[in-house]
Amino acid sequence: MSIKIKNTEAYMENYAKKLMMLLRKRMNTPVQSRTARGFLNPVINNTGESAQRIQYNKQDLGNGLRIDIVGDDYLQNIDSGGVPSGGVNITEIAEWIVSKPLGYKDINGNRTTNYSKYSATHPTILDIAKRITNKINTQGIEPTKFITRTVESHLKNLKVIAPVVEDVKKSVEDILREAGFDLKGKTVRFV
Repeated sequence: MSIKIKNTEAYMENYAKKLMMLLRKRMNTPVQSRTARGFLNPVINNTGESAQRIQYNKQDLGNGLRIDIVGDDYLQNIDSGGVPSGGVNITEIAEWIVSKPLGYKDINGNRTTNYSKYSATHPTILDIAKRITNKINTQGIEPTKFITRTVESHLKNLKVIAPVVEDVKKSVEDILREAGFDLKGKTVRFV
C-alpha cells in the first residue's frame, strides 16, 4: 500500500524555494549589530555570491522525500557565531579583504581606503588579515541569527496538512484496490 505524494512534494519544494528567497533577502538586509559597530557594509551578502550559492537539493528516497537547503559553510558560522571549527586562515581572510568592494573604518573611526587595488600578499593586507584572524580565532564571530530567525519566523507558515490530505484523497482508491476492494461503479465520498 502506498500513497502518492505529488501534492506534498510540490508544496515542500515550493516552500524550500520561498525559504531560499527569504534567506537571500535577509542576507541583503543590514544587520543591526554591524550597523551599530560602524560597518560601512552592514549586509551579510556584500558581493551577492553567497546568496546565489544558496540552493536546494531534492532527493527521492523511495519511501519519502528529502529537501535540503544548502549554501556556503561559513554562513552557518555567521548565523550561530563563535569560533569556527578549524579556525580561520590568514590567506583566506587576506583574499576576502581584497575581493570585497568594502570600505573600512580604522580604529579611530576614520574611513580608510578600499583595499581591492592591493594584492592579498601586500604587507598592509596581511597585517589586517592577521588581526582579523586572531580576533575570530580567539573571540569568535558575533552571531547574526539570520538563518535561525528566517526559518523560525516562517516555520509557522508551513501548513503541510492540506497537500497531504489531497494526496491521500487521490490515493485512497488505489489503497482500497490493493486491500482487495472492488470499486467498480461505486462512489467514494470524502466528508
